[in-house]
Amino acid sequence: MMTIHVLGAIDATTHYGLEADRAIKNFSDLDEASWAAVARQSVLGAGPLSVAAQIPSPDCRRVVLRSGRLPGDDSGLAGSWAGWSPRGKAAFESEIDRLAPVVARLELELILWPSAGDALSDIPSCLSFLRRYESGPFRLLIEPAALLAESMLPRAAEHLERIVDSLADHPGVAASMASNVEFHESRGECVPLGRGSISSGLIETMVSRLSATSRPLVVRDRDDATTVARLATKS
Repeated sequence: MMTIHVLGAIDATTHYGLEADRAIKNFSDLDEASWAAVARQSVLGAGPLSVAAQIPSPDCRRVVLRSGRLPGDDSGLAGSWAGWSPRGKAAFESEIDRLAPVVARLELELILWPSAGDALSDIPSCLSFLRRYESGPFRLLIEPAALLAESMLPRAAEHLERIVDSLADHPGVAASMASNVEFHESRGECVPLGRGSISSGLIETMVSRLSATSRPLVVRDRDDATTVARLATKS
């Protein structure tokens, strides 16, 4: 049976030294302990992460965070500081290598949340990461809509199919997230299923395919959880 989780706001807390103001919880019991805390920081953020041994909830040993982007510089070269640039990739891998022994010692699972433009931004970068760190302690949260650039929308069906086929049931993926996406000045923002640039037909197909995997499915609000449960019964 498919497990549906919901992303929602929580009172701000420090989870293993990471600031968190959102959490992912099981839709069937929103009062139980969180499945994962969601950090405000990214791996590539304003400064290095400091993973300390604070454990506010022993029942929640997962933290989700973005792979992120380098802080901007004044070089004026488009993409020179992007997370997917050679400099961004090197900085990301250095930070991940620094975190790995600390995270393993704490028996914590860090779940990275890829997004277009970040260090983890597409199928190749995600698969490369999963091969490099296949022994842990890192896994991925795959949100297909988050991996779309605006230029990919005319062939969104093809791109979404490839993302789901390549990543959604990979053993290094902890969960998938079903969402839509809006673009503002070419910058994508993931939104609930009922609005955005992806057609309702493609949304239904994506949800059906994600529901067929063995991974939990995360949504952005309770209405989406109801929608996903309904679509799953149709497939």
